[in-house]
Amino acid sequence: MAQKFKTPINIEELAATSTEAFTVKLDAESTERIIITADGKMTWGSGAATGDTTLYRSAANTLKTDDTFEASAGVVTMADADTPTASLSDGA
Repeated sequence: MAQKFKTPINIEELAATSTEAFTVKLDAESTERIIITADGKMTWGSGAATGDTTLYRSAANTLKTDDTFEASAGVVTMADADTPTASLSDGA
């Protein structure tokens, strides 16, 4: 049964940055579909095997994946003083 929370959920006093802070797993599956560790790293999987896709903060102001990132509608990058650039999803 899904739960609805009306107040913030605080997860505190975890032992290490690699400690699982939040997980989602279906009853019929052997592993979690998503895991968020104390350092904010998010790992996704199929539910049938260990997570295979990650997104995490690798440095100040830097979000990184060691896998492939796909944006169906393309990606727009902004610069402080320049014109935004766009990268189309098909690489054109």
